[in-house]
Amino acid sequence: MSNRPDRKITFLLSLIILLATILTRHSIILFFGYLIAGSVLFFAFLKLRETSYAGFRGGLDELEGKINLLEAETADREIRLKDLPGRCDRAAMLFEVSQRLVKLADYNETLDSLVNITQELFPAADNVLLFTMEKDRSVLIRSLRRCGGVIREKYGDAIDNWVLKNGQSLLLEDITKDFRFDYSRINTYRTRHCRSVIASPLAIGLRVMGLIRVEHPDPGVFNMEDSRILRAAADLAAVVLEKADVLRATEELAIRDPLTSLFLKDYFFQRLKEELSRAGAAGHKVGLGMLDVDDFKKVNDTHGHIVGDIVLKRLAATLREIVGDSGNLTCRFGGEEFLFYTVESSREQLIELAETLRKKVESSPVNFRRKKVHYTVSIGAAQFPEDGHDLLSLIDKADHNLYKAKHKGKNCLVI
Repeated sequence: MSNRPDRKITFLLSLIILLATILTRHSIILFFGYLIAGSVLFFAFLKLRETSYAGFRGGLDELEGKINLLEAETADREIRLKDLPGRCDRAAMLFEVSQRLVKLADYNETLDSLVNITQELFPAADNVLLFTMEKDRSVLIRSLRRCGGVIREKYGDAIDNWVLKNGQSLLLEDITKDFRFDYSRINTYRTRHCRSVIASPLAIGLRVMGLIRVEHPDPGVFNMEDSRILRAAADLAAVVLEKADVLRATEELAIRDPLTSLFLKDYFFQRLKEELSRAGAAGHKVGLGMLDVDDFKKVNDTHGHIVGDIVLKRLAATLREIVGDSGNLTCRFGGEEFLFYTVESSREQLIELAETLRKKVESSPVNFRRKKVHYTVSIGAAQFPEDGHDLLSLIDKADHNLYKAKHKGKNCLVI
């Protein structure tokens, strides 16, 4: 009996220990459970914060990018607004240019006007050069230099060849820094020391008539807007030049002989009369030559009219070669007779030219069907004012001397 209370106490103690053990294990499990859950929540919070921060940062970057674009656009608009008055002035000037150009009909007048217009469009330009195409190469026919002096180059250089080959405008802000060109061999820099260049072709479709070029000694003087302005003016001028060229060709047909392409006598007499008037006022001399193919009827009867036409064409070509076109003029007077005059030439120079012509004809037979057809000319010459003071008296004197040359034995000169 005495042992039962001890057993109960022992049982209770054992139960308490068991419960304490169970409760302790449960608390440890709960602790670690809470610890793991807390860690998971903590790392999830960190991840969420990082994601939110990245998204917020991305939003800020995008907003900053938009702000930069707006600032750049605003700056560009400010520049455009600043340049707007100048552009409006140039647009108005281009309109005025078009009005001035479309009124022109003469080819040479159009070329002169184009150079002057380009000078007005580019007041900062030091040089303006205008080239036209002759036998597949660019030839300088007009130039303007603000600082005075003369641009002596005759043909285009590598810059002009590039423009003509590509059919595009060219902007060189500094020719010494452009890898496409050897500036030491280009007259733009070598002789005129210019570094800024813009050039534009004078073209309609595939037909290239020439180009216009603007230069300045300092680098960075011209920009893309200048290049566009020059191209617009060049395109307008090309249209006008084509029209003038067509009119000039039509006029040429009316004043040139269809067989020899030499001028007809009416036009020749008009020009000679003007030249005599100028020479009289300036005290210069003018030489006149009249030539006739010797025994031309015999050439036609022996070899046929085809050979006769070939002889006349060959003689016309020889006349153009010897007499030239630097103020001098040639014409077909009629049949086998031809005329030429020379300006500012002494009697000795006139004799030398006429003799050179006669000898050239004598030594240049026509080849026809493996035969050489030889022909000669007789020449009568006269000089203003010694042999005549006006057109009629001068022609009469030359004709009289030609008659003497025929009776003297032909193939000779009488003056």
